[in-house]
Amino acid sequence: MSNGWCTIESDPAVFTEMLEKFGVEGVAVEEVISLDPSSLEQLGTLHGLVLLFKYKGSKREVNYQPESGLYFAQQIVQNACATQALINIVMNRKDDGVTLGTTLQEFFDFTSGLDPATRGEQIGQSDKIREVHNSFTRSTVFSFEDVAAKDDDDVYHFVSFIFKHGAIWELDGLQPAPILCTNATDDDWRDKMITSVQSRIAEISAQDTTGQGQGISFSLLGVVADRIPALELELALLQSEEKPTTLVEAQLEQLRQEREQGRIENSRRRHNYVPMVVALLRALAEKGKLEGIIEEVKQKKAAQAQAGGKK
Repeated sequence: MSNGWCTIESDPAVFTEMLEKFGVEGVAVEEVISLDPSSLEQLGTLHGLVLLFKYKGSKREVNYQPESGLYFAQQIVQNACATQALINIVMNRKDDGVTLGTTLQEFFDFTSGLDPATRGEQIGQSDKIREVHNSFTRSTVFSFEDVAAKDDDDVYHFVSFIFKHGAIWELDGLQPAPILCTNATDDDWRDKMITSVQSRIAEISAQDTTGQGQGISFSLLGVVADRIPALELELALLQSEEKPTTLVEAQLEQLRQEREQGRIENSRRRHNYVPMVVALLRALAEKGKLEGIIEEVKQKKAAQAQAGGKK
């Protein structure tokens, strides 16, 4: 955790519940497996994409557009990029089927007239936003808040891509303004977004110092219209018309189960397992089994190291 903000895992269940805690309605986050038109089409209404990648910090030649008319907040607080990636998307979609909820609507009203850097500062000073963000921290017995990152440490960063005002935009909180990727229309913006993201991935991959494509990793999430309310509405309509509902009921049940499983996984992420592990180790020690287990593990490690050295 840095400056009171923890790192966030790139997981659709984490991002979906984060939006729910902010009070955002009608939105969910799903993993994007493949960057092709059919995959994006299956997502339904797409509000934006969130790209996670290993950050190298190199300079870029890009088309900054300070007067884009977009809502854009710079990242002033370290580790806040995941939350800012989501905020930068939903703030620009509040008139397109996204209900911000009280927290983000009030934040939008307060910061809409500010410059990107000041908006970023206000995110850092928002107790509610920080509270929601940090509710997804993984529990640990130690705090490394004051430990400085090494030059060779892996640092990951989130950026957003949206379609608005006839263009595809990259919203990177580490940059001073929105980046114009390419112009687009209502007919071709999905294809243009795919091309823009692919271009960004290729640009990042070119920074790979291993020369074998192993130095960079990516994750892509789609911020989409929540399908559960739509299916609930469709189910109610079918029932009122006394039409078959089996298929819709099955789809709805599957989504509800997936959503609940995501909440369970999030709860597990937050749970502190350290006391349980300590109690287990203490019990093994009291029974005289701990030293034997440790010695067995050491022998296995030594055997693996020896086998690896013979290759």
